[in-house]
Amino acid sequence: MDGSSIELNVKGYTAASHVSHIALSGAGLKDGFYAINVNGEKVSQVYVKNNEANATITMPAGETNVVTITADPNGENAAPQAAIKVSSDNLQAIVTYTLTAVASDDGYPGNSLTYLWAFESLAGEGASAFLSSDAAPTTQFNVSAAGEYVISLTVSDGEKSTKVEKTRCRRSARSVGPDDQFRDRHARCRKSDRCRSQGRSHGRPAVSGRPALPLGAGQSARGRQCHDRQYEREGSRPRRQGRRV
Repeated sequence: MDGSSIELNVKGYTAASHVSHIALSGAGLKDGFYAINVNGEKVSQVYVKNNEANATITMPAGETNVVTITADPNGENAAPQAAIKVSSDNLQAIVTYTLTAVASDDGYPGNSLTYLWAFESLAGEGASAFLSSDAAPTTQFNVSAAGEYVISLTVSDGEKSTKVEKTRCRRSARSVGPDDQFRDRHARCRKSDRCRSQGRSHGRPAVSGRPALPLGAGQSARGRQCHDRQYEREGSRPRRQGRRV
């Protein structure tokens, strides 16, 4: 390297696009901005200070990528790149989830970044949300009511900042109805030794005046009778306590 340019052949070990970190140092590495090109296309930049820098590069999928780092006398500070990673896409009440800031910067004017988390909007009136920390790169949170929650992250290098948002939903608890009760009893009957040993299928019994479903392929009338008896035993008769001696 002559202090103004370097070329690297970077071998990929994954089949997908990924982020690589390259540490640069040496007495011949001059201070200033450097443009980073991957396979001939500019993807980012890095600032060298005191003859060293850390470059963050998004590598495209491929066995080998050609990375060229070249001094850029016209370079200027760029805002950090930022994204939000959530530990789960499906939120539930009370459960605590983790938010992680995925951020990178060119290193100018310094090597430190600051973070700010916030809820831009809650699910509605009466809804609440809790953050364990609003200024750490990783934080925990939970929400109360069902609905949409918009989470924001602001990353700053001291001069410029980037704000990103992510929407997550907490679904309402599903009420339990007759169909749910039928499915539960149907599953237990299907697992019984008697029904399983006879290889019987089961149809839905008539409940509260509702007609039974038609027999399906491979389902016998005896199979339905078996299920009907099991359903009646569990749904119509009180269970006995204790054991006869």
